[in-house]
Parts: sequence; structure tokens; C-alpha cells
Amino acid sequence: MIFFRLFLRTFAILFIALIGVPNALHAQQQTYKGPYKIGKYQGDATYEYLLKDGDTIFDGAFQVQKSDLEALLEKEDSSFGFFGAFKNGYASDTWQFRFGSFRSGSESEVVNYQYRVNINGLEEEIVGKMVSGKPNGPWTITVNRIENSKVAQTAFKSKIDFENGISTGSFRVENEQLALVGRFLRNGMAHDEWTIYGSGDDENEENWFFKEGILESVRFKDANGMERVLRFDGNKNVTLKVLPLDKGYLNVLEVMAPTADSTVLAKSGLPGLLLQNGGFYRRVDTILRTLGTTDFYPKWYAKLPYYGLTEVEEKMLAAIKERSIAAKTISDRLLNDSRVILLKRSDDAVDYDFAVVRAISEHWLPALDQLRHYQEQGVVGFMERKRLLAALFPSDPPSVPINISAYRDSSATKTTFALGAKTGYTGTVATLSELDPMSRYALESLRTIDDRIRKKLGRDDNRDALQDVEAELVDWNEKIQRYIDSLGNRPPKEHRKALAAIQEFGDKQLSDYVALTDSENKQATARSLAVCFKKLYRLSREVGLLEQRSDSIKKHYSDGVWNPFVAVVMEENVKKRITSAYNNVLTPHFLDRVQNGLDCERLPKLLLLMERTYQRMFALRDEDTKKLERKLRRADDALEVLRLFNIENPVIEK
Repeated sequence: MIFFRLFLRTFAILFIALIGVPNALHAQQQTYKGPYKIGKYQGDATYEYLLKDGDTIFDGAFQVQKSDLEALLEKEDSSFGFFGAFKNGYASDTWQFRFGSFRSGSESEVVNYQYRVNINGLEEEIVGKMVSGKPNGPWTITVNRIENSKVAQTAFKSKIDFENGISTGSFRVENEQLALVGRFLRNGMAHDEWTIYGSGDDENEENWFFKEGILESVRFKDANGMERVLRFDGNKNVTLKVLPLDKGYLNVLEVMAPTADSTVLAKSGLPGLLLQNGGFYRRVDTILRTLGTTDFYPKWYAKLPYYGLTEVEEKMLAAIKERSIAAKTISDRLLNDSRVILLKRSDDAVDYDFAVVRAISEHWLPALDQLRHYQEQGVVGFMERKRLLAALFPSDPPSVPINISAYRDSSATKTTFALGAKTGYTGTVATLSELDPMSRYALESLRTIDDRIRKKLGRDDNRDALQDVEAELVDWNEKIQRYIDSLGNRPPKEHRKALAAIQEFGDKQLSDYVALTDSENKQATARSLAVCFKKLYRLSREVGLLEQRSDSIKKHYSDGVWNPFVAVVMEENVKKRITSAYNNVLTPHFLDRVQNGLDCERLPKLLLLMERTYQRMFALRDEDTKKLERKLRRADDALEVLRLFNIENPVIEK
């Protein structure tokens, strides 16, 4: 009987064990080695995981890394490495994140039959512990500048302690200019004095005073070195509400501060340091979220008065947000569409519409975009209405009809635009609700103009083939204009005339192109013009550099001569006839060719001639030029000077 009972007990144990075998096999740990992608990061991975009901659950060691020696040697390598562990799908234990952007140095050496190449660049390292997918314990961020494979400078550094994902205790964040020291309570609330120090000294530049998450005051020094205190007494009758200490919180402070003090907050070093630090944590948070850990981003909190939003206001703000996005989409498309930019050169009506779109983009949409950013940050309810409107409209709200700045037809009397449809907007925004008709007016105006321009553009079967090359034409023409505008009035008068001729030539080429009606001929012309405009941009740079190059030549043709009377070495110009011929004969000749002889066919040859001449001037400095200098006495013709300088002239002179 006893034997029978033992047999049954043994059988039961074996039966239970056998039942458990399939489940154990089902959740058996496995290892993966091979390529793996986490968002934009793609590299070689090795990690352990469990398979449960067909799902992959990370469990065990995990690493993904990438470096590319070939890319490093050719140009630049962006390397990364993520090393850590998971426990049943949650990030745990110590994690290390490394990001590098490196270029190879100019020197190399052979050590033990291996080439060693020094690197230069930037390396970021983020290290800390995780418990159940949350940061726990100290986390450090270090960004080092690397020169010749050694740390040359620490560009950024921070150390923050966490407890179950919440920032606690003292912390320090510093970059190359500033250092911030402060502390959090155990619930993550900002507390006590937060001090900002300047680089390289112990004197504090700012002090922010918190009490259990509430900012009470900011002490700082003004432009005159005088100490000032900005106080935040708050509205005692308004309920306080907790919000993350991030960009949204800082935006509320700027909006709610008096106008004079908002500029102080905008220039404060604290927001920049917090946002820079938060950017590193945001990057790690994005990576871990992709891997299934959704609670990494650190929790830092503060408190502010909360004015709230009614259900009607929330619906209205949602509608304004949609209109703001739609309006910006239409505006950006019209202002950057190469077809529209080209068409407005030959069509006054399109040019007028383009000016209206630009006016809406510059004077209407910024306020709506800013409001949308506040909505996305979830901070509109923390802003007193009058302060919010004052921040959105530092000057007056946009008026109706819409005023238009000058456009091509300067004689036109049409300088305003009025929308025919009624939206209820009168040019006044005294309450939050009046932003609703304003957003309607902006969107409906843009839709009206968009419809008009679409009809003008019509349908072109060859449009796709032309789109890219026309965009390139517009980009090069604008690039030329930006460069010329950047020079201002610094170049001499004749140089400015030549630059103006370059701009006029480019504009005329575009206008002639727009007037073409033959689609096939238009494609060929567009491709040809794209090549021409690249050369035209180079020519504008050549003309812009003429004065600087003349100074370089003068310096190259100078010798240090000892003057015994004043006992100093003085610079003395040599081979003056050669430099005089360059400055007084060749340079005016080049400028004349630019002003009076430009065409796309001769443009590359003119560029080549100018570059050859500049190079030849440096070579002549070290040659025996006595005969040349004698002949230059009587040479005042540019073609003769080029022949005497032995410069091959590829330009066929007309």
C-alpha cells in the first residue's frame, strides 16, 4: 500500500513536470545577431530575447552599434553604440549610449603592422541605470571635442539623480559658456536656489528661487552690471497646477512676465541649458520607445497659476490649429513653387497675388503658428488672456484690407487685398475668440489666391520633367541675389555696376524663359539655363572678390626693406608696372565685359580668363620680368597686356 502511494506521488510529479516542458520550451531565451534598425539608426546588433505567443520580448543583454572606416577616411563618419540589458521587455541595469561624428586627421602611423589614423570630431556619451524601464540612480551626459584622437575640451556635461523615473536631489548641467546648479524634491518639483555661473569664474550670473515647484523670483545683473530682482507673486485667486519643467513652462514665464522682463527671461541662460540637456534625454527616449520602453523621459516639474479653458475655447483652438496648418501649407507651397516664381515675372496679376501671400505669411501666420505651438505644448490654459494676446501681437494685429509691400509693378495702384467672403474679422483682436475669424480670413484669402494661380498655371504634361530643373533655376537666381545683397555698398562703384548687370542678366534670362510656349524647347532651355546660372553665380563671386584679390596681389608684390632712418622694416612695392597693369587695365576690362558682353555661351570663357589672370599674377612675382616691365610702359590695351602676360585668352572679343 505504501509502495502504491509512493508510485502515485512520483507519477503525479513526473506528469506535472512533463506538462511544464512545452511552456518552458515556448519561452526559451534565444540570441539574435545581425543587422537591426532603431528609427534612423541602423547597425549590427546582438541581443537576447524570448518568444511568447509569437511576440519577440527583449530579455537579456542588448547592443547595437555602427562605425564605417571607409566613410571616415573619405569624408566623415557618424557612429553610434547602444549597450544595455532588458528584463522581460523592460530596459534594466546599466545603459550606455554613444554618438560620434568624426573626421580622419591628416596624419597616420604604422604600429605593429597596422595603420593608425587620428580622428577629430564630437563624441556624446549618456550613461545611467534603468529599473523596470525607468531611470534610477545617477545619469551622466558628457560631450567631448576630440582632436587627434584625444579629448581636447568638454563641450557639455550634466549629472542628475533619479528615483523611479523622477528627478531628485542636487544636479549640475554645464556647457562651454555656463553652468547650472540646483535641486529637486523627491516628487520631482524644482526647489530652493538654482544658480547659473559664467564660464571660467565663480561669480553667479543668475539665481532662480523655487519653493516646492513655484518660481518666486529671479535675481540677475542687467547690462550695466546692476543687480535686479524679477518677482513672480502670481495671482492668489488662481489655482496652481503642475506642469513639466520644459520649453512649454519657459514659454509661459515669458508670456506672463511684464514686457520689459520677458526679454530678460528670453536671454537667460537657464532655458538654453535645460533645453540642451533635455534634447539629449529626448534622443534616448526616442530610441527606448522604439524598443518598447515608454516611460524613460525624465520627470521635472514646476507649478504655475492655471486659468483653464472652457469646452468652447478648446474646440475653437482646435479649429484654429487646423486652419493654421492648412494656411501655412498653402503659403509655403505658393512661395516656394518654382512655377509661380517664374510666372510672376511675366504676369502682373500673379505677381500681385504672390505679394499678398507673402504679406499673409509675414504678418498673419506667425501669431497663429505661435498659438499652435502653445497648444501643442499644452500651456494655453496657463496664460492669462491679455498677456497671451500681447505676446502674439507685439504690435497691432494685422489689419483688413491686407496691406501689400512693393512688388514688381511699382506704378500699380493696387496696394491692398480684401476678401469678398464675410469671416467676421475686422482687424481687431481684443479677446481669444477673435482669433477665430482672423484665422478664417487668412485661410480663405490663401485659398482664393491658390485657386486663381492654379487656373493660371493650367495643365502641363511635361510639368514633372520641368519641376526640378525650374526649382534649380530659381534657387540659383536667388542665390546670386542674396550674395550681391550681402555685399551692400562695400565694393567700388564700377564693381557694383557689374554686379547689378549680372543680376539683370539673370532676371532677363528667366523672363525670356517664362515667355516660351513650346514645351520641348522649354525643357532644353531650362537645362541649358541651369548650367548657365551656376556659372553666373561663380562670376558674381569673382567680381565680388576683385577688390580683395587686388589687396592679396599687392601684399604678394611687397618686400620688407630696412629703413635706417627710423630703424624699422618697411613694406615696399615691387614690379609696380605689373600690378598697375592688372589694376588699371585688366580689372576695368573684366568689369566692362561683365557689363556689356554677357551671354551664356561666353560666360565660362570669361570666368576662365579671370581665374587664369589671377593665378598668373602670383607666378609673375617670382619670374624675371625686366623685359616685360619695359614693354608695359606703352601697353594700355587689355588684349595686349594679356598677350604680354602670356595668358591664353579663350574669350572671342566682339
